[in-house]
Amino acid sequence: MSEFEVTIAPESHVKNEVLFELADAYGLEPKLCQQAEAWAENWLRTMLDTNTLDNPTQQSLAVTRDMAADELGAEIPRDIHGNPSFRAEFATTKLLLKLLPQDQAIVQLLEADPTSVVPIPNFKQLDAIVDTLIAERSANRFPYYLDAAQLPQDEANMPGSLPLGGVEHAVFLFNSCYYMRGGIKSVTAFKQLSAMYEMSPELFDPFMVKDIDPEFVRGVLAQHGLNYKSKEVSKSWVENSARLVEQFDGDPRNIFEDNLDYFELLRRVRNQRGKGFIGFQKKMTSMLSYYLMSAGLVRYRDYPLPVDFHVLRVSAATDIIRFENMPDDGDIYKEHVLDLLRDMYRDYSVTHGVSQLDVCDAVWSLSSAICGTQPGNVMVEPNKSRGRQGRKTEIYPLEIDVNDPKQQRMYERSCSLCPIEGDCHQNFPSKTYYVRGKMIGSPRIRFPKTTLF
Repeated sequence: MSEFEVTIAPESHVKNEVLFELADAYGLEPKLCQQAEAWAENWLRTMLDTNTLDNPTQQSLAVTRDMAADELGAEIPRDIHGNPSFRAEFATTKLLLKLLPQDQAIVQLLEADPTSVVPIPNFKQLDAIVDTLIAERSANRFPYYLDAAQLPQDEANMPGSLPLGGVEHAVFLFNSCYYMRGGIKSVTAFKQLSAMYEMSPELFDPFMVKDIDPEFVRGVLAQHGLNYKSKEVSKSWVENSARLVEQFDGDPRNIFEDNLDYFELLRRVRNQRGKGFIGFQKKMTSMLSYYLMSAGLVRYRDYPLPVDFHVLRVSAATDIIRFENMPDDGDIYKEHVLDLLRDMYRDYSVTHGVSQLDVCDAVWSLSSAICGTQPGNVMVEPNKSRGRQGRKTEIYPLEIDVNDPKQQRMYERSCSLCPIEGDCHQNFPSKTYYVRGKMIGSPRIRFPKTTLF
């Protein structure tokens, strides 16, 4: 124990240097780092007192972490619910690693997997970017007034005959989640599902669908251009309708009954060991909660927002999140990366008192409206007229020419007007993601302003 006591109380100038490095590396306030230091030291003492270091587990780490935080009370940063903020917990974990001998088993539980891409958050950049986007969207400035910034669930994209505000509305939004996993644009999916509803509203009634042959559903999906993974979706459509009826009386709103936290929501929705709904994991759980809360069908709770290609594109392009140990293929679309961003955006929401819905809409709409139209995000598909060959479809980046008048106009109508243009440093073409299933960045080329005429 004495060895740990010495580690807990190093010389102050060493501690200050470590805290400065931590604040600089992750965009954290120096005061927060000092508070995190006290939490880390108390956490280590709590683990020593409970013998947690002898046989650490993820559960024992969480329990001792929370015990240490409770002892410190208001001495550590907390969110609007009175819980320790995620950024404080993040800083505390990093400082705890500084206090522990590197051969301890606990280090393996706390550190990132060294074989995978390592996401590096910058909380200062997160605050600056989201502050700007929230303000621009609230003022209805560019690009938020564009038609292209329209949200998928906008009433204009919904079926004209669909009764809004009730179970029919909730089921329609539930089924739309099948197409929020890439492969088809969100707005397009909503419009095609709306056309399908107008022709076959009975396929959106779980009590009727649960006994229908999935192949019939598949055929109707195909009629409306919803061929993407239609075999998989049709099976999920029927089986999940049966589960909705059996567990929630056919009404997705009933999933949200009781004062459930995010982990209980995941337990009810995520497909694990035959429970939950087929095809629903963390992202689609967030999509469902987002859509139902956005429509006012269930009360607002600050569950983590759905982090998809668009949210990740804005985050990575503006250095809200950077990466170490990049894989050879450059693909950053990884579940642990999305998990970190979910925590970061929720942290912004609960520390700034801003709705997660507003945060999601501001970030998502920006990418959806203009990022794909700037020259650096354009991918050429030479054999498009012949149809796609799955992952083998030939695509390559548009060759950038800052003197090309067409590219100048494309740039002028996108990046040159973007409210966060100065913070954006990378391209992330959507076609690479939708065709190849990978999200790969490249340095952005800025067009000289003198050419924008």
